Amino acid sequence: NNQAITIIISTPPIPQTIHQALLPWGLMLEVLSEFFFASNS
Repeated sequence: NNQAITIIISTPPIPQTIHQALLPWGLMLEVLSEFFFASNS
């Protein structure tokens, strides 16, 4: 029982890992959208 609890505590929560996985894509989309709007105006 104690081992399972420590494993759950030591592993990062799933939303955090998903956020870390999507972070580069978010930055890329932000740069692309800013470039698009800058060239559009």
